[in-house]
Amino acid sequence: KSPITGAPLPNKDLIDNHALKAMIRDWKPGRQSGPSELDTRDAGSIADRVKEEFRKNAALLNAAKDRHIVAFLGNTGSGKSTLVNLLAGKKLIPSEDGEDYILADPQDPTAMVIGTTGNSETLYPKAIDVNGLRFFDLPGFNDTDGSERNLVNAAFTRKILLDAASVRLVFVVGQDQFTADRSASVKNMFQSIKQLFVADHGMSLIDNGVFVATKITCT
Repeated sequence: KSPITGAPLPNKDLIDNHALKAMIRDWKPGRQSGPSELDTRDAGSIADRVKEEFRKNAALLNAAKDRHIVAFLGNTGSGKSTLVNLLAGKKLIPSEDGEDYILADPQDPTAMVIGTTGNSETLYPKAIDVNGLRFFDLPGFNDTDGSERNLVNAAFTRKILLDAASVRLVFVVGQDQFTADRSASVKNMFQSIKQLFVADHGMSLIDNGVFVATKITCT
């Protein structure tokens, strides 16, 4: 039986958790300058951290249960939060230096906080209801907060997407992510998404998503 629902399982096949394996292997921002935090942690302590985050954020994790959701995914700094605010009707204005858009009302508790310093402001998923749908601003892949944060983000993302009644994915990528590294970060993002859902071979998440390019330089 399912340990979550108690319903009979359709099969008893065991599937490797490729998501955790791949993220532990690949997402180590400290590799060049020194050991990553995960290099000094055992699997049990990392799993305990994820479980503790689940316990502290139970209400958040259940926010997608049986809801029709739109999930915004992308690397940190791609502009997900800004895009969600725009679609939700929040007023945006240019920043003082003209490099970013910011909230006209930064104290609006229902708005997504927009990061403007290269660091992620979305440490946990946040949702806002728009025309009967629930929009989720999900933490960025390759988050600036470190490798362990990435693992927690992946666990949160998987739980939210699998609990929803239906999901439409919106992949958000900045122009600089194509030009800076020949789109390697974009390819890594899609690969990470696929690894999160290897257990269900019937899903075609990438093919059924919507792709949005942001921060386009033009005249």
